[in-house]
Formats: sequence, C-alpha cells, structure tokens
Amino acid sequence: RHDAYVYVYVVEGTVEMQVEGKPVQRLSAGQVFTEDPADVDAVMRTPSETQPARFVAFMIKRADAPVTLPASGN
Repeated sequence: RHDAYVYVYVVEGTVEMQVEGKPVQRLSAGQVFTEDPADVDAVMRTPSETQPARFVAFMIKRADAPVTLPASGN
C-alpha cells in the first residue's frame, strides 16, 4: 500500500487495477484510477499478452513518507 493519494493516468493500452474490497477496473488510454492512503493494492496488470500498456502514476504524500508500506500497516 501507499501512504499517499495515488492517481494513475493510462497513456496507452489497457490496464486492470484494483484495491482490496472494490471491483477490478479496466482502464483504457485517457482514463484515471485513484487510490486513497488507506487502500491496499490487489491487482495491477495488463490483460493482454501482446498489447503493452503505458501509464503515469502521481503520488501526493508527505515528503518524509515512504513510497510503499506493508499491507498489514493499515
């Protein structure tokens, strides 16, 4: 998990993303996925074995906060 607000913008292709307790979201180019600081990552994948995907992730966090934390750190 991340102690941050995370925004993932899909630049190209398709990605599937999910946080625990919520359904998997399939996103295409131009779409955005968001995570809150308490969310735990469950799925992050490209559903195609032949079509790559590109995305940009932005994190809004305290400067001294680590980028990742163990999921049990909720």
